[in-house]
Amino acid sequence: MNAKEKMYSYIEEFNSYLEKKVPANPEEVFLDVKEYIFRGGKRIRPLLMFAVGECFGFDKKSLYDYASAIEMFHNFTLIHDDIEDNSKLRRGKPTLHIKHGIPVAINLGDALYTYVWNYLLSLRTNENENIIEHIGNSFSKVVEGQGYELYWIKNEIYDVKEEDYFKMVTGKTASLIATSMRVGALNRYEKEEIYNAGIKIGISFQIIDDYLNLFGDVEKYGKTIGDDISEGKRTLMVIHALKNLQESEKKRLIEILKMHSENPEIIKEAIELIKSSASHSYAKEKAEQLYQEALSIIEKLDNNEFLLYLANLVIKREK
Repeated sequence: MNAKEKMYSYIEEFNSYLEKKVPANPEEVFLDVKEYIFRGGKRIRPLLMFAVGECFGFDKKSLYDYASAIEMFHNFTLIHDDIEDNSKLRRGKPTLHIKHGIPVAINLGDALYTYVWNYLLSLRTNENENIIEHIGNSFSKVVEGQGYELYWIKNEIYDVKEEDYFKMVTGKTASLIATSMRVGALNRYEKEEIYNAGIKIGISFQIIDDYLNLFGDVEKYGKTIGDDISEGKRTLMVIHALKNLQESEKKRLIEILKMHSENPEIIKEAIELIKSSASHSYAKEKAEQLYQEALSIIEKLDNNEFLLYLANLVIKREK
């Protein structure tokens, strides 16, 4: 089978395993968390883990439990991110706090978070202790990265530098992707170099996600276009625009970000300001640069065809 067929085959096989691990009881607590997790997520993190495992000749099924823990944790963060961002859609359907209310969705996320930690601890042995510890550390980095972003928004900080953005997104997005790749290598000596490739892929992934939020097709993207403007997020595009716009335009963009408006015309105005500073092009170029740097590491590995295919999807995707 070709790489695309392999990807869908792997997703189907892994989903069958994951479905048995996602908690369903008590039903009053977990509600439709299984439906949320199986809305058609890309499974990027498990797939990257399996692809790295292939490079070293590991059976992907030996990685299923690690991948399940990471995928469930990722979905916990999405549930709470949706609340923090007041997002209306996730994968084309109503977010859980829109469907059930904020208190229920918060508790559902907390329940999944607790379940994941217990699940992860249940996997711990003397042989894999360092792997479990690394996964746990990456969970902490995700929460820290999200904290930086929320802090900037709450305190109306707009002089965010590129290095600040990269620090934030390294935690929020890239650490879990990089950890998935590192775990795929198990205890091979190359694992730290593979982790670094994962960081680059993860940052590139987030930059493209930020781009699609403003310039994507809502039918393909599955979330509301322009949410990042309504939420006042300091994306790489916003940071670049604020640095390069004329003073009056810069003030206007900051005004719009402070509004947290959902008015389509206001959001469109902000997007046009970002386009006028060529910040959307700058972001895509930066994502491509990081992707190429990751490739220079991946290309050294044996049996890397599937991993190269997945890495390419990150930069070329439309959703």
